Amino acid sequence: MPPQCARGIITVQFWVEADGRVSKLSVEPLPKDAGCRQQMLDKMKGVQFLPARNRDGRPVADVFKLTVQH
Repeated sequence: MPPQCARGIITVQFWVEADGRVSKLSVEPLPKDAGCRQQMLDKMKGVQFLPARNRDGRPVADVFKLTVQH
């Protein structure tokens, strides 16, 4: 999921709206290279999620955390 320029263990936290869009994200650690950092943020912001659902089955906003090693 991270771009090829990003290496190591990366934790991404996504704030996902009820329509599945990413409204905010946090990446730890951010790549030191500015180009790689921008590429990563752009790629992560473009992820589309199936939204979480409440007990009634309605889509709701939620936070999703993902840790990957790349």
